[in-house]
Amino acid sequence: MARRRHVNYLLIGGGLSASKAVQAIRRHDRRGSIALVGEETWWPYDRPPLSKGMLLGEIAPHEVATEKRWYYIKHRVRLYRGTRVERLDLEASPARALLSDDSQLTFDRALIATGGEPRKLDILGADLPGVHLLRTIDDSLALAERMKSSRRAVVIGGGFIGLEVAAFMRRAGLEVTLVELREEVWGDCAPKELRGRLRSGLEQTGVRFLLGEQVSQIDGSSSVAGVRSSGGEELRAELVCIAVGIEPNDALATDAGLATDQGIVVDERMQTSDPRVYAAGDVAVYPDPYSERRRRVEHYCDAEYGGLLAGANMAGGEDRWDMVPYLWSDVGDRTVEIYGDESAWDELVVRELEPRIMILGLREGRVVCSFSMNAPPAELSALQLLIRSRTDVASIRDRLAD
Repeated sequence: MARRRHVNYLLIGGGLSASKAVQAIRRHDRRGSIALVGEETWWPYDRPPLSKGMLLGEIAPHEVATEKRWYYIKHRVRLYRGTRVERLDLEASPARALLSDDSQLTFDRALIATGGEPRKLDILGADLPGVHLLRTIDDSLALAERMKSSRRAVVIGGGFIGLEVAAFMRRAGLEVTLVELREEVWGDCAPKELRGRLRSGLEQTGVRFLLGEQVSQIDGSSSVAGVRSSGGEELRAELVCIAVGIEPNDALATDAGLATDQGIVVDERMQTSDPRVYAAGDVAVYPDPYSERRRRVEHYCDAEYGGLLAGANMAGGEDRWDMVPYLWSDVGDRTVEIYGDESAWDELVVRELEPRIMILGLREGRVVCSFSMNAPPAELSALQLLIRSRTDVASIRDRLAD
């Protein structure tokens, strides 16, 4: 007979959303039993430092934990580390989760916060030693170790993670070339004015960009020796980092019969198509009240807020999503921040004061998003209010640009 235990709250995933759900649950329910099941052996942790300070050895693994260990003891959370939920049986009464250690957990409410899996490249040499993906602490530690014995690196992908990794590799003294399929970095995420600033800033530090091309193969026998681009260029390198995005880990939800659409579909309370199950973080597709469309945002702030919201509602709350979407990225010494729906604008207003830049995205005269680099906090706070209140600023465009 499989070992079986019943819990009031089952949290699936060992990241930020699950950790924050614990916090919210305990605000509403001090007695209910909680189990947190995570595939990694590490305690729940934050991911942003993995592509930054941890690569330089400036941050140790224990420093990225979302909470100290005593936190889980204090709140009576049973942690299953290094354990996978293989299947959710929502037809059973009570609903149950089958774990990779052959045990079972029955539950009243569950949160799926399984995040995403890095995309791989189906090209020759992608499995060579020296080719790295970056998603976990172990990935970051392995990449940092390889950096110590490398002189030249190729980063594949010009999004958030690719730019951050390139910046910190260059800071470590490596010769870095970034290869991006599109004609510009951050192609889906920012106007050309900001993209140009990001690229030129990294170029000034010595990062080389190869844009409008893709890597056709990775060369080497026992280890990486270089890459070849679709344009025929050969780049020598001892290290390759693939940073071409993630795919949401929604297979568990799909197999359980929950509604999915490139992620797990939830309502404004983070509730899935089964009222007993919630989802949050990189895997959740939620209705954004400010853009009035469904979104899946792969970022710290959504994972944090979504975990808090889901945890509160699992414990009886009736809260609804009300956060203005927010993204940030540290690319070397430049901090980029995006508020609102970055794809919703039909007009841009640019405010420039070197070395800062702020770009307001308007739709029908109202502020719907903003893009900034090293902007002062007071301006960012004001922008959130403008987006939240849907303020019509059409009559003061010139003043906003001043």
